[in-house]
Amino acid sequence: MVPGPRSTRLDAPQSGVTRPRRNGQPQRRHLAPTLSGSDLDHLELIAGPAYYYSFPHCDLLAANSIARAANPSLVPDLRSPRPTNLVEWFMTPTAKNMIANWEDCATRLVYMLRIVGPGIVPRQRLDEIFNTCYARAPKDFPRLFTKNPSRQTIASDIVLLRNPKTGTIEELTYRSLRPREPIHPYALIQLAKRTKV
Repeated sequence: MVPGPRSTRLDAPQSGVTRPRRNGQPQRRHLAPTLSGSDLDHLELIAGPAYYYSFPHCDLLAANSIARAANPSLVPDLRSPRPTNLVEWFMTPTAKNMIANWEDCATRLVYMLRIVGPGIVPRQRLDEIFNTCYARAPKDFPRLFTKNPSRQTIASDIVLLRNPKTGTIEELTYRSLRPREPIHPYALIQLAKRTKV
């Protein structure tokens, strides 16, 4: 399926491996689910930033227009031989500057992939993600990788986004959801402004 003008889509390479085509250009071996026009229509209806992603890999498959506008650095890149990965993105200076509670969010993501990934994510792909994280954040990633987060950190759904222009912090919550009816082989992550209770 060719991506529409509203949402972008990415097919993740199997284990991050590329094979040369006859013309010398890299070719992906696809494992990612194919997203239909209806899938992208539903993604676009969400009133806040939202992404389809592979779980537990955290490879981004599609982003709605709100997500693309809010964070262009976290949009699936259709030209890249490797998928845009949420855990890898968290190891960038952009993420560290944008997310005021970066330590807690990064800890949750790395812990989830470290615990849930083995046996589900192909070993080569898991190594590729972890090696990229280490290359991007050689001081932070080893500490995060060996950290056993508290129950409070794991249970938290808060993301504190810093406005790059004003420096103000917006409090959001996130949800990671799996489609149940109809069943699809991807997950959805969406962000919403936090309502104070």
